[in-house]
Amino acid sequence: MPEEIGLSGAALIQLIDRCLIGDLSVEQIVGIANLLEVNEAINVDEADRLVVAEALFQLATPEINGQITQRRAQDIRAILVTKE
Repeated sequence: MPEEIGLSGAALIQLIDRCLIGDLSVEQIVGIANLLEVNEAINVDEADRLVVAEALFQLATPEINGQITQRRAQDIRAILVTKE
């Protein structure tokens, strides 16, 4: 069994922030979100589970939810910040 990896809303905020300042591209964020969304070794704290799952879904599926723009990234970030 693979070792579990913890994921928090704060970690996703850091990823989004890196995208917003240009350290990561939208394509990289989408790819990272896809990997995190399907990885069974990812363990999300119960208190963050719903908001992190929604944020990952929004980031990982631009073909369903619309292109990830600066504004959308800021909106997803705001949802995560509000939860904290």
